[in-house]
Amino acid sequence: MDAPWKNEKAKIVNFPICQSSPKAIAKIKDTSLIGTGETEQLHSENKYPFRLLKIGESFTASISVTVRANLAVCAANYGKRTGKKFAVFYWKEYECFEVARIA
Repeated sequence: MDAPWKNEKAKIVNFPICQSSPKAIAKIKDTSLIGTGETEQLHSENKYPFRLLKIGESFTASISVTVRANLAVCAANYGKRTGKKFAVFYWKEYECFEVARIA
């Protein structure tokens, strides 16, 4: 059930950070920015690791632990506060969501 771009050692429920899928990379307007961007320290009150993502990185979340609307709202709100942009993808074949930082 693991996504092909996913870190082999991490579990989906732990929201592992990995390289974005080709579908997510295609959303990045300036691909020269991949791997750049400021990251912040993760706080214990954060449910999702938006702060840790660089451009071109993603985390995955199992559909059994979250819903797309929750991920999308959290990503949009965090993006508005910080000026970062995220995209949320549903992967039916892996039964997970991918949240990618695209700017």
